[in-house]
Amino acid sequence: MKTTSDPVSFRPSKIRRQAMQIYQDKMGLKRTQVINDALTDFEPIRKIERKLIDKKLKQEENQHARKERSLGVSDRQ
Repeated sequence: MKTTSDPVSFRPSKIRRQAMQIYQDKMGLKRTQVINDALTDFEPIRKIERKLIDKKLKQEENQHARKERSLGVSDRQ
């Protein structure tokens, strides 16, 4: 998932665990059922992973933009 040109600093295993936890809470399943679904590359878990990754990308873009704005403000003074 992560490439050398990709500045995003997330670990795929962490994203997978978060997605599995969200799926488990949403569906009210036991942990072993969720693990079995994840091992078969279950589509609902992949959708949740994509949402988490998009959210993380958006946060990093916003953080970078805030940093640039704060640097721009200090340059003007």
